[in-house]
Amino acid sequence: MPAPFDKTAFEPEPFGKFVLLQLIATGGMADIFVAQARRPHGRRRYLVIKRLRRELADDPCFVELFLHEAKVTALLNHPNIVPIYDFGRVDRHYFIAMPWVRGPTLAEIIATGATDRLFPSGLAWEVAIQALEALDYAHSLKDAKGRALGLVHRDISPGNLMIDAEGKVRLLDFGIASTRGRPHPSLGRGKLAYMSPEQCREEPVDKRSDLFAVGIVLWELLAGQSLFHRESAAATMVAVNEAPIPLLHELRPDIPKNLSGFIDHLLKRPLQHRPQDANLIGCLLRMAQPPARGQAWGEQLRSYIKAHSRNHPPQASRVRRPPQ
Repeated sequence: MPAPFDKTAFEPEPFGKFVLLQLIATGGMADIFVAQARRPHGRRRYLVIKRLRRELADDPCFVELFLHEAKVTALLNHPNIVPIYDFGRVDRHYFIAMPWVRGPTLAEIIATGATDRLFPSGLAWEVAIQALEALDYAHSLKDAKGRALGLVHRDISPGNLMIDAEGKVRLLDFGIASTRGRPHPSLGRGKLAYMSPEQCREEPVDKRSDLFAVGIVLWELLAGQSLFHRESAAATMVAVNEAPIPLLHELRPDIPKNLSGFIDHLLKRPLQHRPQDANLIGCLLRMAQPPARGQAWGEQLRSYIKAHSRNHPPQASRVRRPPQ
């Protein structure tokens, strides 16, 4: 297997039973590394290590939040959710080990659409259905006693959804997820431009908040531009709560009106007008999905990623902004 990173850019660092090979991202709470299991013999296996940042290792609030993510993600077993292999501590450093998933994030695809080509509307149906299947599973998760966990991701964004080399949509990063009995983590708010109006106002949230965020991501995937991002946090919050939402089929005439309508439904601000759960809207999307010509939609998505992923920029944290 070829190395999924630039070997020359980082000095390998032993870390417990792993070797950290490349720092690929730094967030507010953790550093993300490509790593390799330390095996004296056998096939190399690349994986991802998420390590709590050194300066936060002695902060009990951040440690608790990090371990909560690990424990919640360890319960998840679904083909559209990135699992974890292991979690624990090496010296003072807490970590989560995950598989290395090859493929672009939706943030990278959106950025490509802003500068080159827009995402095919036919494939967007498949992305939407698979993302909603992942969320329905997470929202329906029960504990060992059969009680609903009330899991809400709270950080659905283009950077936390990716499409792997096999054409599967993969949801990741449950770092600020809320559960029954822990409805509002004390740290971590998510990304303003991808929050529901109620989350933006710091009100209690349920699974419908995640559905609003999915609507934002799908809108941006097809439009190739940001929906609510503005130049300041205050302006972004106002946009989330008040800005008009353009209909996608008016921006892109090739987008079927029923697909545009589904996304518009996800983006309803009043909770009572929004879909009530991911399973219902996912089933409706599946029934309305146009028949595939030639390859099945999942195979077409795999072929698209194979053909275009090499053109995605390695980091795509920005998408085209609408005129102010």
